[in-house]
Amino acid sequence: MDVPREVQVKFGLEAGSIYIIKKDGDVREHFFVVLNINPTSEEVVLLVCASTVHQREPDYLPRIENTFGIETIVHISAGESKIINKDSTFDCNRIYNPTVEQLCTSVEYTKIEYVGKIEEQILEKLRVATLLSPRLKKKYISLIKEDEA
Repeated sequence: MDVPREVQVKFGLEAGSIYIIKKDGDVREHFFVVLNINPTSEEVVLLVCASTVHQREPDYLPRIENTFGIETIVHISAGESKIINKDSTFDCNRIYNPTVEQLCTSVEYTKIEYVGKIEEQILEKLRVATLLSPRLKKKYISLIKEDEA
């Protein structure tokens, strides 16, 4: 039974949710992780994407490290996550910020499937790395950083 995209998106939308997303023109689908503390009440959903590009392009990681710093990259090993089961790299300088409405209705996304939640320790690493990225817009910092009150 096919579950409508809107149900897939809204059912699992919380901090650490993992979606398999394929965008129009992409060769393959990717795992995306929701970084927002409270994504259902924000204007955008901040996502970072897992990739295995480091395995195909040996110069990828050094290029990112030289441009943005090694601290903006999170590598997870096979077996570290129950859902993402391959060695994967998150380039936390590539931050996607669609609205919930765009995720639910945009034809740009040819596939969206909720698959579960990332482990809390990995989510925290992703947030820290994203906060260190010079590409993160200041207006989005409060969406992924707990108030220190």
